[in-house]
Amino acid sequence: MEKLRNRIWDLYEAKGLPRHVAAGWALPETDTYDLMHVLTQKSPKRVLEIGSYVGITANLMASLLPGDVRIDAIDPNQPLRVEDGVMTQTELGLAMRPFDLGRAVAQDLGVGHKVFWHEGGSTTSKTYATENSSIDTAITVVGNDVCSAHGPFDFIFIDALHYESAVRTDLELAAQWLAPEGIIAMHDVLGKWGSHVRRALHGFLVEHTEFTLEHCPYGALNHGMGFLTRKGESRVDLQVAPAEAEKGLWQGPMVDACCAWINGHLDANRILFVGPDTHGHAATLASRGHEVTHAAREVAFGCKHLPWDEQGPLPPLPEMDLCICLHAALPRLGDSERLLAELCVCAPRVLVSATPPGELGVAHDNALPFQRWAQLFAQQGYAGTDLPLQHLDPWLYAIYNNPFAPNNSYGLFTWLFERTDQPITSHAISQSSRSAAMALDSLAMNSILMDAYRQIRNAGAEYENWIAWKRQADDRELQWVEWKKKTDERELEWMEYKRQAVEKESQLMQERGKQSAENKKGLFRTIFRLP
Repeated sequence: MEKLRNRIWDLYEAKGLPRHVAAGWALPETDTYDLMHVLTQKSPKRVLEIGSYVGITANLMASLLPGDVRIDAIDPNQPLRVEDGVMTQTELGLAMRPFDLGRAVAQDLGVGHKVFWHEGGSTTSKTYATENSSIDTAITVVGNDVCSAHGPFDFIFIDALHYESAVRTDLELAAQWLAPEGIIAMHDVLGKWGSHVRRALHGFLVEHTEFTLEHCPYGALNHGMGFLTRKGESRVDLQVAPAEAEKGLWQGPMVDACCAWINGHLDANRILFVGPDTHGHAATLASRGHEVTHAAREVAFGCKHLPWDEQGPLPPLPEMDLCICLHAALPRLGDSERLLAELCVCAPRVLVSATPPGELGVAHDNALPFQRWAQLFAQQGYAGTDLPLQHLDPWLYAIYNNPFAPNNSYGLFTWLFERTDQPITSHAISQSSRSAAMALDSLAMNSILMDAYRQIRNAGAEYENWIAWKRQADDRELQWVEWKKKTDERELEWMEYKRQAVEKESQLMQERGKQSAENKKGLFRTIFRLP
C-alpha cells in the first residue's frame, strides 16, 4: 500500500498541490494504514466519506476495494486558498477546487467510475474557514439527500468539521444510514482535536446505547482512528497492543492517596466496599480505622465479609456512611444500572470508578460515558459533588517518572455522588460531564508528558551508555597508542638490527672475497711451481 499511497501523493503534486499544503488536512500515514486495514477486512460495497478534502483517502479506498464498490464523497469543495489559507495562516495562490483535483487523480488511477463527488456540507453549512475568519460563503447541506439516494452504507468514514456540534450531527446522520453490520470510522478520536470528537462521541453513545466504541490506547498518540459498531457485531482489528488495566489509575501510591483523601475529606466511618479489592483500597481503609464491610466473593484483610457472587443482587444492608464501587461498569449491559440503584440504597454518598468507552484493552463493550452515569445517578436523586482526581493530581504529577504512573483510562471516571433533595438539571449533568471530559484530555496530556519523559530518560541512558562506550574507546585508543609506540620502537630496533646485519653480511662477503682471491693465487703458484 505504501507504493500506492506515494503514487497518489505524486499525482496530486504533479497537478499543482504541494504535499506540505495537503498534509495539513490529509489523513496522516499511521491513521491511513489503520483505516485501510479495517476497510479492506470489511471489503464494503457502499462507502460514504464525510469530509473528503481533495479526495486523497477516497481515491486510496477506491484503489484498494473491488471494482463494484461505490464511494460517495461529501465536502464543501471550497477553493483551496480559502480553507487552506485560514488553516495555515499563509497566502496560497491555489484557486483550484478540491473535487477538480480529486476527479483528475481518480481518472489517472482508473477509479473514476467508483467515486462520486457531492459538493456541500454533510449536516451543517459551517466550515473551518467560516468559523475562524470573516469569510461568509453559502454552503448547501446535502448529507441527507445523498444518503437517501445512495444509502444504506456498509462503511462510513467521518473526517469533516471537528467541532463538537458538527461531529455530533454527522454521527446522527451516519447512524441513521448505516447498514446493520456496518462500521463508522472516526478520525482524531485521539490527538489535537480529540476533545471535541470525544465529547461528541460520548454524547452520541449516551443516546445510542446499541453502539460500542473502540480506539487505540491513549498512549498510542500516532493512532487517532476510532470505530463504532453495533453491539453483537465482530470487533475491529486495530493492530496495536491493548492497554493494560494494571497500568491504570489505581496502582501503588494512588491507592494510598485515594484512601487518604477519603479519610481526610469524608466523614465516613461505616463503609461498604462493593466488588473485588483488586488494588487494596478496602484493606487500606480498614487499616486506617474505618469499619469496612466488603461485598465480594473473597474478603479483603481486616474487613467484615458480606458474601456476594458479584453477579446477583446485593444482600440487604443497613445504611452505611459511604458506599465505594471501583468496578461500577459491568460487562453485561443492564447489570451496571441495577447495581447503581442498589448502591444508592446503601448510603447517602457513593464513590464510583469506571472506565470510559473505547480504549482497547481496558474498556468493554458496555462501558458507559460519564454523562450516562450522571443521568442514572440523577434518576436516583444523587448529584455529582466532587471529582477526587482534582485532589489526586499532585500525586499524579509526583509519579510521572515512576513506574506507577497511569498510562490508560482504566478507572478514570472517578466521582463522588451525594443524595440531594434539590432537582438535578440537565445543565448540571452537562457541566459534570465536561469535567470528566477534561479528565480524559488531562490523561492524553499526561500520556504525552510521560512519553516525553520516557524519551528523555532513554536519551539520558543512551547518552550515559555512549559516555561509557566513549570512555572505553578512549582507554582502548590510549592502549593502542601505547602499543603503537612500543611497536614503532621495536620496529626501529629491528631496522637497526637489520642495518647492522646487512653491514656484517657485507663485511663478511668482502672478507670471503679477499680470502677466495688469496686461495686462488696460492693454488696457481702451486700448480705452476712459481716462487
